[in-house]
Amino acid sequence: SDSWSFTGTANYNNIAATTITDTIAKANAVVVVAPYSVTYDGHAHTATVTSITGVNGETGATVGTVDVSNTTHTNASTYSSDSWSFTGTANYNNIAATTITDTINPRPMTVKANSISRVFGTSTPAFSIYVSVGSLASSDTLASLGTPTFTTSPTNPAVNVGGYTITVSGLGNSNYSIAYDNTGTLTITQASSATVVVSSAAPSVFGQPVTFTSTVSDVSPGSTGTPTGSVQFYIDGNPFGSAVSLSGGNASASTSALSVATHNVYAVYAGDLNFIGSTAATISQVVNKAATTVTVTSSSPTSILNQAVTYKAAIAVVSPGAGTPTGTVTFYLDSTSGTVLGSGTVSAGSFSITSSAVPVNSHTIIAVYSGDGSFLSSQGQTAQLVQYVTGGMCAGDVGHAIRQPINANGSSVFKMGSTVPTKFAVCDTNGVSIGTPGVVIGYGLVAAASSPSITVDEDVYSTTPDTAFRWDSTGQQWIFNQSTKNNGTLNKTGVIYFFTINLNDGTSIFFQYGLK
Repeated sequence: SDSWSFTGTANYNNIAATTITDTIAKANAVVVVAPYSVTYDGHAHTATVTSITGVNGETGATVGTVDVSNTTHTNASTYSSDSWSFTGTANYNNIAATTITDTINPRPMTVKANSISRVFGTSTPAFSIYVSVGSLASSDTLASLGTPTFTTSPTNPAVNVGGYTITVSGLGNSNYSIAYDNTGTLTITQASSATVVVSSAAPSVFGQPVTFTSTVSDVSPGSTGTPTGSVQFYIDGNPFGSAVSLSGGNASASTSALSVATHNVYAVYAGDLNFIGSTAATISQVVNKAATTVTVTSSSPTSILNQAVTYKAAIAVVSPGAGTPTGTVTFYLDSTSGTVLGSGTVSAGSFSITSSAVPVNSHTIIAVYSGDGSFLSSQGQTAQLVQYVTGGMCAGDVGHAIRQPINANGSSVFKMGSTVPTKFAVCDTNGVSIGTPGVVIGYGLVAAASSPSITVDEDVYSTTPDTAFRWDSTGQQWIFNQSTKNNGTLNKTGVIYFFTINLNDGTSIFFQYGLK
């Protein structure tokens, strides 16, 4: 609808409005969009509109607007299909979608396991990681990297004391380029131990077997290990035997050779790969003297006066004691304050004497063992009966029997009123008639029996009567001239009287005669 007209000068005609078509084409803007190449940082990135240039110095929004919304990204990747477009103002042409390549590179970092330590026998602390080189994007955490896998070397799992390298693997996140620094360490240190020692018998006696048991235990808090290795026992500061291997944490050593004394006993645990050694507190092992018994035997428990008899004292050790006693033995007659029969040194556990000094009758032979540095004193006894010879010849007639004029068969009958000579003799083992005072300790009538028909068959003796038995040194016999005249006991005729003579060896002589 454009038109033009012409107005002529004086010499020219005007031209009326004439329609024409005029055209002004839209200009093309110059748009510069800069793609990006960045490292992942957890933030959104968008291509940058560097410039919008039109004609005649027009720029920016005067020319038009650029849409870069298709270039916004957060995660690492190469975005080769990103595009932007331009919408021009009235005087500028639009620009259709234009492809560019944007890049978000993975964020480089190095991950390392935290070094940890524990005491042997305790649980391993939780493994963990940290970023040793580089850093996490501000919006991420370690958990964003995934779940790590941990292994230890030289062994996996780590068990014994030592240093172990912790290897990390298994992390995965496309936004990161993860490297591993496998220099983190797990250090397992030795656990602490405690050692105690106990005695199987405290106190003990000489010769008694004693077992010392050492128990080594794990005393580190939370640790549940069992020590291995060996224990050395010490007695009075000196090693006792060789080191003993632990079994289940225990070790034992036995001895029956401890002297009588108080001994100091302790044990030293040497430690092993996983446990620190330790020393037990000292215990006192008191060793007392062992008890003994004395057994006394007689070679002839019933002997004859002045017969040589051997008495043996055997010293035995009372269990649990053991060993061979030394020392001395003294033999006594009847009491330890009585006559000493002999003494001497114990040899091979016994001592013997031979004695003929024990008088007649029942006696106790006592043996007293003195004891020694290892054994207690003790005493024992045995019964010894010493008698006179029974039967056989003694001082010219039968010993230990009534003598003439009284018939040994009891057939003698004396006249009432006469004096009856009552005689006997007793001899020792050598045939010597014994006239020691005290041979006769009792005499008397024990029974009487009526026998009217008896007749006198013995001579009438008028010897001076005695009041008791007396020693007849000439005849080497004992004699009692017993009067039957005016005798308050022997006062009936036609009676057989029964008598007993009690001797100091515990025996008796029985005899009888009649009075008529």
